[in-house]
Amino acid sequence: MQLRFSDFDLLGHVNNAVYFTLFEEARMGYFRRIAGIPDHLWKKPPVILASMSVDFLMPIETPADHEIAVRCTRIGTKSFELEYELRQRESGISRPVARARSVMVCYDYDKKQTVPVFPEWIEKLERFEQKALRR
Repeated sequence: MQLRFSDFDLLGHVNNAVYFTLFEEARMGYFRRIAGIPDHLWKKPPVILASMSVDFLMPIETPADHEIAVRCTRIGTKSFELEYELRQRESGISRPVARARSVMVCYDYDKKQTVPVFPEWIEKLERFEQKALRR
């Protein structure tokens, strides 16, 4: 994941709001890999972000190479949780710089209400993560 010049603030590090965008991009990539859903079908996504929290472990002060790992950790009745780890690679060393957690809720935009997690998503998430996630 490449950082842009505009991602850095006057203090010389990546602004905290940028992390949410980075995690969003990683989440969309995860959904593409898991569900095979192309970007153009996400104009009305079947899920909505209910909450997100970030733990900032250290500032990003250089545009070094970065990567974000995403994994599903739990599937509930109408929601599922994702965890993220943003790592910085510099001089051959990879270290975590931020961790995040989000809760995604399955949502019917036409009816404006939550719906159960789609069975095909449960199957795809568990197959990708190679473990049972329903609780």
